[in-house]
Amino acid sequence: MAVNFAGCSLPSEKVTVRTHTRFLLNKETLPPHLQLSEDGTVIHFDELAVESENLLTECPAVLGEPLPARGRHYWEATVDHCEAYRIGVTYPPTTRSSSLGRNRKSWFIRYYVTPKGHRYEFLHNGASYDVLITDFPARIGVFVNCDIGQLSFFNAQSGQLLHAFQHHFTDFIYPAFVVERPGFLTVCTGVELPEFAKCS
Repeated sequence: MAVNFAGCSLPSEKVTVRTHTRFLLNKETLPPHLQLSEDGTVIHFDELAVESENLLTECPAVLGEPLPARGRHYWEATVDHCEAYRIGVTYPPTTRSSSLGRNRKSWFIRYYVTPKGHRYEFLHNGASYDVLITDFPARIGVFVNCDIGQLSFFNAQSGQLLHAFQHHFTDFIYPAFVVERPGFLTVCTGVELPEFAKCS
């Protein structure tokens, strides 16, 4: 029994915080040069599509279902044979590639290959933060902790924190994925929050 100033009460129930974030990709946001697997988890940019699209000038984002701006959300994305992509979150839909990460409503990690090697940028509101990453992350973890107002990107294989943005989210947020060059991007939801994210 627990005792308070109002008298006796029954023991409080244990509160469990749900962190197994699940969402589906919105097929309506899929641009014509991309393909989505039947189970809705794999985005494929076919190399032949580059020729048919005649050098794309913009690569719109594929959006996930909206997530509430409360609690904690974690998901991962695995990228295979792709030389340029963006992974992040955005406020109610901004799908134009030119604005993603360059306005105050979106936060992204961007990877692309240069003649000098791999390059990673973290984009928000026109600012670009270059980070030297020696351990190539094939799997990116995205952790949105609305309780403390923080968005973190991890190397999900090693647990290394790549970058973190501080922001108190006040509206629904949309997971967003931009595949800028031919390759595959696989989205994995329902992942248990790993220990390295709990400690961030």
